[in-house]
Amino acid sequence: DQAAIADRVVSAYLEMQAQRDTQIVVATNAMRGLVSARLRNQLQDSGALSRSEREVDRLYAKNLSRAEQVDARFYALGDKIVSNDAFAGAATPRHMVETIVGVDRDNNMLKVRSDKGRERMVDLNDEAARRSPSFSTFTERAHPIAAGDRMVWEARFSDRGYERGGAFSIVAMDSKAVTIRHEG
Repeated sequence: DQAAIADRVVSAYLEMQAQRDTQIVVATNAMRGLVSARLRNQLQDSGALSRSEREVDRLYAKNLSRAEQVDARFYALGDKIVSNDAFAGAATPRHMVETIVGVDRDNNMLKVRSDKGRERMVDLNDEAARRSPSFSTFTERAHPIAAGDRMVWEARFSDRGYERGGAFSIVAMDSKAVTIRHEG
């Protein structure tokens, strides 16, 4: 019974949390989601986490293999690509997020649009010839956040002072802004 296992994991975590910095590791993404939802409910019930939540869009890595990354069949409309390095001749800044608005499987190409509306084609055949990937691929989903949440940056944005793996807490939220506090 997956729900019973998730409840036992949450119970054990809450018992050990006060003793030291405890982390949860589970075997599957499905179990991670179940444990996260149950833990979130427990933390809200105890007052450690605000019941007032706000949905924010979050990027989740698709974790494509190198072979999948250079094959248009593995992309869907709405997927996001985030540039790792500047595309040759395209002047795409590092960490620019673009949305896939077209997939040409016959020619192995992607049509992407920046948040400013600029569109361009990404030739996955050219990408295959590169020694290292010029972008990473993500899906976007809504994710609830609340005051009291502790989170970790999954990407590095040095211009904003965010380091990959750096922890932060949600201090406060309103309809226009989220206030965070970096730990350390």
